[in-house]
Amino acid sequence: IAMIEFQSKLYQAIRSAGGGGFGVNLVLTRSFDGTTWGNWLKDGSYPQIYAYSDVALATFDPTGSDNRLYQAARQSGSNKVLTRNLNENGNWSSWEIDTQTGVTGSIAMIPFNGRLYQATRTYSSVLTRYKTGHDEPWQHDAETAQEVGGDGWGVSRQSLVYNSNVEMAVLKDRLYQAIRVNTTSSLTTSRIWTRYLDAGGTSWSEWTIDPYSQRALSDVRLLAFDANGD
Repeated sequence: IAMIEFQSKLYQAIRSAGGGGFGVNLVLTRSFDGTTWGNWLKDGSYPQIYAYSDVALATFDPTGSDNRLYQAARQSGSNKVLTRNLNENGNWSSWEIDTQTGVTGSIAMIPFNGRLYQATRTYSSVLTRYKTGHDEPWQHDAETAQEVGGDGWGVSRQSLVYNSNVEMAVLKDRLYQAIRVNTTSSLTTSRIWTRYLDAGGTSWSEWTIDPYSQRALSDVRLLAFDANGD
């Protein structure tokens, strides 16, 4: 379940498993005003949009006066990334559907330094992109040498087996990414890889590899905690 605060409400989003009057793999969303939960609502798209990953939520306000709630998921069947947003008036945009196929993971999404970042994976690469405004196109990081798919995705590294979802978190002036990587076909070679983007958004660090995570089997989770409050 994805969960985030937006416009003084708590929003939740899930991918449906069927039942309760809903079909399978629908994106369902509800909100909580502090007292009462609203009903689960499916998106009103036609033809109906179906998801095949967890649903991601993030808020993004590029101007300081137009905060929106973003949703993203991987489309069932095509393995393309779906993105839409909810404005402060309660209106959802249409789904933006990528042309890039072959995405195999869920989508991580987070605001950083006036940009909204998304990250996901294929079987052999980590994909990252950002946008600077609601109506602006997606772009890949300036540091990334190769763009793939025509949707602004930049590819980080290839020829390895990425077998968990990408996770992102912001700490101070850096955006961190982490993922579990297999360097061979054996799960015993699984390692946790981590890298960060500098405050200027122009340079990613090299991936650092945790030598003690060789039998990690779950997704990586990142949560920023600044004990000094700075």
